[in-house]
Amino acid sequence: MGVPVSFDLLQSFEPNTQGRDIVVGDIHGYYTRLMRSLRYINFDPKVDRLFACGDLIDRGHENEKILNNLLLEPWFHPVLGNHEQMLVEVAEMPEYDLRNDVELRKDIISNGGAWYLGLTRAERSACADLVSDLPLAIEILNSAGRPAAGIVHADVPNRSWSEFREVLLSGEVDRRAKKCCLWAKSADVVNHWFFEPVADIKHVFVGHNIYRPCIESPWEFLGLVRCDSGAWHPTTSEDCLFMLFDAVTANCLTPHTLWPDWTDVQHQAVA
Repeated sequence: MGVPVSFDLLQSFEPNTQGRDIVVGDIHGYYTRLMRSLRYINFDPKVDRLFACGDLIDRGHENEKILNNLLLEPWFHPVLGNHEQMLVEVAEMPEYDLRNDVELRKDIISNGGAWYLGLTRAERSACADLVSDLPLAIEILNSAGRPAAGIVHADVPNRSWSEFREVLLSGEVDRRAKKCCLWAKSADVVNHWFFEPVADIKHVFVGHNIYRPCIESPWEFLGLVRCDSGAWHPTTSEDCLFMLFDAVTANCLTPHTLWPDWTDVQHQAVA
């Protein structure tokens, strides 16, 4: 299937000539539901690869399974999400500061991170170490060696994938660009892709901004595939599955009848 070439901020994968490349949106600690979704599409770990748009942790109750099991699988390849970034930043804080910053603790809890507040500093650091080296972006090449599919958590900060690629390879990503990759709001993503889609790549898969697949399309904008359909949302049915996308065609492999339909319209759509 080819070994990924790592440039710290970018991972580049050769085409998968033996199996399928699958993309999933934000997992948010729902390990069992993800595994059930993979079984439904007959995912074969011997030849298939799973790429994830970040936000592997928080909100759900199986965060340590994600970190200690899923992240170690040779077929699993995620990018960094803002929730992983928050974990890393918190793990670097002195324990006294974290314990006494009431507003920060409230923010962490509201974003589903209460599980790591209950860990010791050493345990928290060990968890952070598992995600601190995740790339900002992943690209999957075609048979001609050109990027065909890109994966980033929230959005691409450049007009073309080639520009973005150069920035990542230089290792000099400024604060604005990193904020776009990890935190871009839904309205900004929509404006970006409506007026000037990212050039030089067939598909870009993103998560972060949740959308309701029962009333919105993941393929609304040419070249953009929105993957966070909210399968992790607490108001979804236990029977729903994660929407899993073919990285080559951008088609969804999960049947429409099993797409999540979360109902809390007051829920914050970001983070």
